[in-house]
Amino acid sequence: MRKVKVGGSVIAAMVVAWGGTVLAQNPAASPPGQEPAQEQAAKLMTHGELAQLLVRKLGLYRFLAANPTDVECMILLAQNGVFPSPTLTPTEQNPTPGWSLDPSKEVSLADLAVILVRSLRLEGQVQGDRADPQNWLNVLKDVQVPTDTIGAGVAALAPLGDALQALPLFQVTPEPLARRYVPESTAAGLINTIAFPDVATPRPPPPPAGPPPRPVTPT
Repeated sequence: MRKVKVGGSVIAAMVVAWGGTVLAQNPAASPPGQEPAQEQAAKLMTHGELAQLLVRKLGLYRFLAANPTDVECMILLAQNGVFPSPTLTPTEQNPTPGWSLDPSKEVSLADLAVILVRSLRLEGQVQGDRADPQNWLNVLKDVQVPTDTIGAGVAALAPLGDALQALPLFQVTPEPLARRYVPESTAAGLINTIAFPDVATPRPPPPPAGPPPRPVTPT
């Protein structure tokens, strides 16, 4: 009996040691809140990375040229109603409200909540103060869209059924990230000027200088 107990203790010790080794090698078995550093890093994403991911997930990539820049993705998303700002709307002066081109700017929970709600076309269900991110999170909670990770939230999206191809023209400057936005109202005139520089715009004939002469009647 004593030998059995000693053997059992040895076996138990071996099992505990083996289990500890597996726990160290298996990230999924790590205690909650103690994820490995690489797993925690995988949960983070910059605005540019998320914009690149969204244009594919929402079916907008077909409207872009090959290898689009982050700003091109952001503008196309904003023109299709997908942007992080809870209150601002796209304008000629600010075509991507809420999006950031800072390569170190990571997507916050508030950014993710607004983007997911807009991507799901549920912004009309936001109750109360739209500037409060919690009200956007409540909409996602009601439709059971997860927000614990960016990947889980984006996985719940589907291609937009009302996608618009409205990518504006750019006025290119030496630095790619400093490209200036050209308002769509002037885009047609710019195209005509570039494509047909020698064709003058037709103008109506000038009006007559004075009243027409009175007809001469025989006396």
